[in-house]
Amino acid sequence: MKYLVMLLLALFLLQNFTAVLACTTVIVGKNRSTDGSVLVIHNEDLGENAAHKVVINKRQQWKPGDKLQLFNGTNINQSQQSFRFVATSIFEKSFYPGDYTFGVNENKLAATNNTAYLRGIKTYEESVAYKNPGGIIWTELTQLALERGVTARDTVKMLGALVEQYGLSGDSATMMAIADAEEGWWMEIAGPGQWAAKRVGDNEAIMRANAFRIAEIDFHDSANWLFSAKIVDYAKEKGWYSGGAFSFKDAYTEPERNNGKFNVLRQQRLDALLAQKSKISISDLAAMMRDVYAGTEYYITDANGSPFHNEYYTIANMETEISAMVALNAKKMPQSLCMWTCMANPATGIYLPFHLQDTSVAAWYSQASAVYKNNSAYWQFTELARLSDLKYSSLQPAIAADWQQYEQQFMQQCRINEKAVEALYQAGDTDAAAEMLTAFDADCAKITRKELGKLLSKVKTEVYWQE
Repeated sequence: MKYLVMLLLALFLLQNFTAVLACTTVIVGKNRSTDGSVLVIHNEDLGENAAHKVVINKRQQWKPGDKLQLFNGTNINQSQQSFRFVATSIFEKSFYPGDYTFGVNENKLAATNNTAYLRGIKTYEESVAYKNPGGIIWTELTQLALERGVTARDTVKMLGALVEQYGLSGDSATMMAIADAEEGWWMEIAGPGQWAAKRVGDNEAIMRANAFRIAEIDFHDSANWLFSAKIVDYAKEKGWYSGGAFSFKDAYTEPERNNGKFNVLRQQRLDALLAQKSKISISDLAAMMRDVYAGTEYYITDANGSPFHNEYYTIANMETEISAMVALNAKKMPQSLCMWTCMANPATGIYLPFHLQDTSVAAWYSQASAVYKNNSAYWQFTELARLSDLKYSSLQPAIAADWQQYEQQFMQQCRINEKAVEALYQAGDTDAAAEMLTAFDADCAKITRKELGKLLSKVKTEVYWQE
């Protein structure tokens, strides 16, 4: 009987999940944030229950001649060392395929990825079938950035050289958000290996959905623009550009996909929300990534009050696997770097801290699999999201208020801990500092798991109750 219940629950959680290849990401320049940090936040929307976990990769030294084997069989030279990083990851690379979806390394460099569509590619099936022999897949771009990246600018150049050589596979087009403590960059990449990158200004906050937004390039402004060597010539050869002002998005992306409401609504909504804030905090960004268009004409709910079952793709939604964010501050020690991570739909979830120097990840957050397991934070938060959707208007507000209380407490304590951790590092007691961070993050996970159990009990009671 126990296994029958588990099977039925798994089938319920899997229902109506589709591969959507959707993400939403924001980069905030250091003068636009409340504390001088460069901010990055990302919603990963894959669908198909691409279960996620949190991982920490340690620094590793490599010998001359060592190779990194990519998913499609290509071997590339290893760098002298791979940097330490904390990241979100799909449970198994072959499932999607892909693994790392967001992360930050010891150089205060963050990286994440949004998919897009190459010109002439009109369907999801065509896009994921796109191949270059030995090409690089999307999460490998994130992995290479985290393992090798020192500055955002040089990381863009490094990735640009690799995609020019190998091209993309499994994505007809994609884009990278790459940032360090000084600046952020948006890098847009066409499958054949042509790319353009635009620096995010210090006073700007720039978002992406799943559409290229780089238009006319200033080829003479090397401080704010980077691009592939044959970016114009290739477009001419393909008949995608015939002269006049050169627009990268007009030349390289599929207009029908790029300009569809699937992307445009998220762009317009986040652009408007960002414009309302003269200064932006991590908490502000978290609220924006929980947005479902409330107060606009696109806020359409079903009989249960759910905003997720209509033609408009919301920023927070039922396809979200993880939401993650980081503040990159030049004045703070890299050892106190923290990646805040929310499993499943952020509208019914909570952002928890995972520090770069943690000696381990709380077991609940390091477990993920293809089927439902109650020892996995991903699956239990997915369960909460799916069940609460059945009576959304009565359940979600209370869930959100509960998590907000804990989230604010964790963030406040995290700021207090930073000073103590930095004092320990300056005194040379690095082990004690790492133990302190690990214990704090584990406590946050323990408290959250206990509270989630209470919420699930309440939600199940209300959903299953028959009047």
